[in-house]
Amino acid sequence: MSEKQQQFGQGGLNDEIDAEQLDALVGLDETDVAWRKDFVGFDDGDAARIDDLEERLEETAPDVADGFYERLTSFEETTDVIERSPKGVEELKGTQRAYWTSLADGEYGPDYFRTRARIG
Repeated sequence: MSEKQQQFGQGGLNDEIDAEQLDALVGLDETDVAWRKDFVGFDDGDAARIDDLEERLEETAPDVADGFYERLTSFEETTDVIERSPKGVEELKGTQRAYWTSLADGEYGPDYFRTRARIG
């Protein structure tokens, strides 16, 4: 797992999630990931193009996180969910920034997808 992927998905609710059970439900091993990449036509060229976006993703991460949480906190229903989180909005923005920048870290194997399943 990349360093960027380790920066998110480590929130206070992890004790309530059985990561092994979630991994089993998601069922993503090397074969599954390879099939899904083939299905959507994702290849090394795509990974390289995404890698080229890494600097831009890092530059825009603060604005993306601010805009995302500005939108979420404009609704009572999502504000209620956020208020139940053990993290405050600023910590959640940090997680969002790490998530955003990790999209281009170039490691698109089972760990990449498992981490996203835990976030989702």
